[in-house]
Amino acid sequence: MLMFDRKGQTAHLRYWHVDTDARGEGIGGKLMEAFLDRCAEARRVVLWVIADNARSIAIYRHYGFAEDGLLDRIMILHKRDQT
Repeated sequence: MLMFDRKGQTAHLRYWHVDTDARGEGIGGKLMEAFLDRCAEARRVVLWVIADNARSIAIYRHYGFAEDGLLDRIMILHKRDQT
């Protein structure tokens, strides 16, 4: 499965997953190639990956992605129990 959206000149890779039983069969590569072909006219392709996910980072690098040096901050509000 590979999900993405494209707005204007930017394509966002949202989800890319191959079932563990099907890995190593080239399915992920075919999905990525189809995605990149469909987004060939985009000026940039963006994705987010957790900083310590070395395996995923290596795979994305294989397809030409490079880190931009930015670091996202995720903020959450913990609500207290209302009982």
